[in-house]
Amino acid sequence: MISTICIIIMLTRRHGRPIRKSLLIAALGLATPIESFHVAKPLLKGGRQLYHDQRRWMSRGVPSEKDTVIHFNHAGASPSPSSVIERVVDHMYLEQRLGAYAAAEVVQPEMDTVYELAARLLHASSVEEIALVESATVAWTRLFYAMAEHHERLRITNNINNKQADDNKKVILISEAEYAAQVVAVTKWAREHNGWHVLAIPSALQENGESTGVIDLDSLEQMLTGRYVISDDGSTTTLDPESIALVCVTHIPTNSGIANPVENVGELLKKHKNEAFYLVDACQSVGQMDVNVQEIGCHGLCGTGRKYLRAPRGSGVLWVDSSTASILRPSHVDHACAPLTAVPSDYPANDWNVKVDYRFQDNAKRFEFWESSAACKLGFGEAIRYALEDAGGTAMIAQKIQQNALELQEQLQSISKVTLHYPGTTSGIVTFQTEGLSSGKLKEQLWAPDANGNIFDVSVVPATSTPLDSARSGVPDLVRASVSYTTTAGEIKLFC
Repeated sequence: MISTICIIIMLTRRHGRPIRKSLLIAALGLATPIESFHVAKPLLKGGRQLYHDQRRWMSRGVPSEKDTVIHFNHAGASPSPSSVIERVVDHMYLEQRLGAYAAAEVVQPEMDTVYELAARLLHASSVEEIALVESATVAWTRLFYAMAEHHERLRITNNINNKQADDNKKVILISEAEYAAQVVAVTKWAREHNGWHVLAIPSALQENGESTGVIDLDSLEQMLTGRYVISDDGSTTTLDPESIALVCVTHIPTNSGIANPVENVGELLKKHKNEAFYLVDACQSVGQMDVNVQEIGCHGLCGTGRKYLRAPRGSGVLWVDSSTASILRPSHVDHACAPLTAVPSDYPANDWNVKVDYRFQDNAKRFEFWESSAACKLGFGEAIRYALEDAGGTAMIAQKIQQNALELQEQLQSISKVTLHYPGTTSGIVTFQTEGLSSGKLKEQLWAPDANGNIFDVSVVPATSTPLDSARSGVPDLVRASVSYTTTAGEIKLFC
């Protein structure tokens, strides 16, 4: 059987016009569509139909209900289990009936269990270490800026006391797998604060000299022991381990299936008694494998709901070690994370400054804001419960995803015009480029229904999404086909 991808690569256009689906299907010889996820049918509740104007949303690219959407974009947004959707919708109807504030009070006991479930998922010591936020990016940025500002206050104090500003540099170490969001944040911080620098931890190399995409632990250990040589204004110098303020590592990146050895990074920091903050982005790993903050040894870790946890978009989690949270001041605050302790006693006063007393929350909740979606949080909790219980737990999920990822890679490698990015990885993300066809065009072709109504949902990861890895490996924009434990062998066979 000739694969869908292979045919698309060879026969993308005829005389400048898109291929007719009948020609493509005749070459493929596809049979009846396999069982798969389907576009959700209009939801009926309380005698009313949601998404009632189907013509409007179909005109925006949503497939017909007769089409079958085969999901290979679980690393972007994985379809939620029915119980998650039901929990979100049920709460929205409760808000409609009671009002959002009253509804929140009614479900507060259940909301407490969401924190417990998140703590259980990440192996946290206490629910006090959990903050529920809108996304992994929100979690990461809130914690990063608090950590950076903490070190900046210490640096300024040392400069004043020692009067040696030039000798008091601060360094942020990042992996080459960092998301563009993190790279932008750390470089912006360094540009706007004198004495700060950003240094990438090199990736280990293969025998042929090409990058593996994975942190080189030997280079990191050299950095932590004062043996790492860097260029500085045309000359060379060694990195001072005491200048390292933060170590930021993405566990699994957006553009490949590699997994950085986050536990080993934590062990090295502990081994060499380095006091840098250690921040891990686990947005792609939470939900597809066991993520244990105790074993990682980090100070903070962020995760999202919409990817492998299959929770609603707009949900996420931040874990912060209790001792770390107690010394950090969030850069952005409201009256929930920093409640006022009392009404001002001397107001009004003829003073330029309004004076109020406030106190940060004692735990990770100092990184939460008052306004949030209760429905998303409840859906997030149900998604965690589903993963830990109904889906068999993180170990079983990881085993199934690894099996599917290796099978998908094997099938793709049989297509001559396909080149995998970092083949042999075992997470659910598989990325590749194709000869003679751009990634964007291939994505567009895969989204077009075939004669059997099959549609493949994949993603394109721009080279700029992981700028350091792309610069190191020289890859262009890539097609990302990401599998989950819900992916079937039949779907993989049909895709390839």
